[in-house]
Amino acid sequence: MRRVLEEVRALVLERFPSRLDAALSFRDRLRAQLIRSGSFDGLRELAAFETALRAQARARRVRREDGALLLEIEATLHAVGDALRRRGERVTLRAPQAVAAALGVDELDVTAALRQTRVHVVAESPGGVGYEQGVKRAAAAPVADDRGRVTPQVTAVAGIRPQVAAAGAPLSPGLWRLRVGVSFGGFSQNTALQRGGDPLYVRVTRAGGASAWPSTPRRLARRVPGVPRLARAARVLSRRAAARGSPTPR
Repeated sequence: MRRVLEEVRALVLERFPSRLDAALSFRDRLRAQLIRSGSFDGLRELAAFETALRAQARARRVRREDGALLLEIEATLHAVGDALRRRGERVTLRAPQAVAAALGVDELDVTAALRQTRVHVVAESPGGVGYEQGVKRAAAAPVADDRGRVTPQVTAVAGIRPQVAAAGAPLSPGLWRLRVGVSFGGFSQNTALQRGGDPLYVRVTRAGGASAWPSTPRRLARRVPGVPRLARAARVLSRRAAARGSPTPR
């Protein structure tokens, strides 16, 4: 890998001057600087930082509107320990050791990057085929605990229109899993969208309708002891009553 890095470094030094870094994400600017400095350990530590991030996403509200299923989403991206800290009005990233050594800084300002925290929503079929859905970003606002540790957070509204949600084509009937990618400054992780502690799916009917699954009654029934058993018993009694009330065949 170090040999590959040296070859890439020679190419970057020859073809990509540092003035071009302004067009890159925060993460990729760091990568470019580490490549130019030849810091293999810095690149490895930067990758380890991103791998350790943990995304969470929950649907705060689900509603139907104009044939679409609208999902109000709150998503966060958690860093390990106190890597992200508030410093007055700014937020800094504590640079991993090798990154700090290569760049000559202990902390990196990520305030602007956090304001661009984003989400991407993908509807995924049982066979693993995914289609990205439309998302309107409402607000990105990092949250800090009482020790100054910061967590990137964003709220957004995603719209799933089953008739065109498969890259312009209708979604096929069945259950579609919803996955959310959360990112800031180029760092990103994916997670399953949750509602009330359960993974959220979209159920698409043969008629092309869409609804959230599990439904609210089903979720509540699973959480109240004895309700599923009572519901099954009620269905059995209902079928028996219907059978007794049906006319006898002649």
